[in-house]
Amino acid sequence: MRHPSIRELAQTLLRRELEVAGDERRRYRDRLPLFVRASKGAGLPMVEVARSSGLSRKAAYDAIERQIEDVHDRTWGLDLALITLLAARGAMSVEAADSVLKAGPIEIWRQLERLTNGGIVHRLAGGHAGQTLVHYVLDEEAAVVAIARRLEDIRGVRADSYSVYYALAPDEIAPIREAARETVRDDEWDVIPLGNNTAAKTDELAMVVRAPDRRTALETAEDLWQVLAKHADIARGALITQIIDPRVLRAAA
Repeated sequence: MRHPSIRELAQTLLRRELEVAGDERRRYRDRLPLFVRASKGAGLPMVEVARSSGLSRKAAYDAIERQIEDVHDRTWGLDLALITLLAARGAMSVEAADSVLKAGPIEIWRQLERLTNGGIVHRLAGGHAGQTLVHYVLDEEAAVVAIARRLEDIRGVRADSYSVYYALAPDEIAPIREAARETVRDDEWDVIPLGNNTAAKTDELAMVVRAPDRRTALETAEDLWQVLAKHADIARGALITQIIDPRVLRAAA
């Protein structure tokens, strides 16, 4: 079995942080921007940010630009955001990290120094034009432990989600599987063989989409298909066969 890379672990944690922040958006409205920025900086497509957080794509982009005045609100979760950003992008300076996270250079520096004192981050010093340049890099073994602990802490936190089903042609199954593995968390998609669903007319891709309403779920699902189709080299739009409301799933359970 292939072990996930530190970058993949970081992206998994970011998806979960987006889910938790999305669940608590009324109480933690100012927590979302930091993790949306970190997710974009770590290479997650914005449609995946929207799918995980339950935001529309416009709301996700708006969150990136939102200005948070209160320092505590602006830096809540900054340690985890920095760990995931460094895991995805490698060594970074304070200025480079702040250009992504927009938490303020002083707060970024303070948190990086705390992570350094905790052994999760190391300093790398170099020189350029007579000036000393400091970059920070993860200790990957310590970072994996920190990510695993956080994932365990939020393991049981899960919001209601829409279940979306896409029709697949036989020759699309393998490339879509590969595209989904690269794009979506493993426990949030599956390919359902034709014989397992008497109502279906083709094999189907089943996907979890978090959204505030059915219309946003449909828009996110269509955008997500474009990402998958590009990876899979499939030149067609989404053929969505059904969207199951979370209230229906609760009633069935």
